Amino acid sequence: MDNVITSFIIMKNNITSLELKEYGLLGLDRESDNNFITSGTLADSTSHLIKLYNYTAGTGVQNNNFADLTLANATAHGILILHNDTINNTFRNITITNTSMAAINLTQAQDTDLINITFIDTPWDVYVFNASVTEYWLENFSLEIENSFGGIAFLNTTLNASGPNMSEIFSISSNSIFVNSSLQDRFNTTANISIYGLSFVNPYITV
Repeated sequence: MDNVITSFIIMKNNITSLELKEYGLLGLDRESDNNFITSGTLADSTSHLIKLYNYTAGTGVQNNNFADLTLANATAHGILILHNDTINNTFRNITITNTSMAAINLTQAQDTDLINITFIDTPWDVYVFNASVTEYWLENFSLEIENSFGGIAFLNTTLNASGPNMSEIFSISSNSIFVNSSLQDRFNTTANISIYGLSFVNPYITV
């Protein structure tokens, strides 16, 4: 696409609730690539504020950049990214405030960058399901990572961490969850660990 959208304000106005549920205030669907969206405000959504997804055949939603945005007031997520063909999308200098669900939900999205994201009045900050986060720089945030084998939710909801590849730190597989805190010691902290589908009678934990 190679579009540049800058200096804008988008609010609910006359958009119907059905349209918001499908697309959010700003939605990118299949073959929406190489867009640069910057210096704007998205506010007052009865669903999500930004939604990236790829429900039908196509090249996916890839290599888009979102920068210097304010996302305010959503009854669902601030940012929702779905499908494994949503690849290499970057969010930089974003403020998300007052969402009813997790500020950022990455479900099957691949190689998303989250750089300098500010969270205000959100019930949970970052939820990752079967997805990958590459470059990250986050302060005072909560984090849950999950897939079909299990999940980890940090009890410290004011984490501060940065690095080149968040997903390299976490490994969740059958009967196993591993946090490689040698790559980022800020994740060497208490968490709730869930492992699904266990058949053990008396399981025990090794540290």
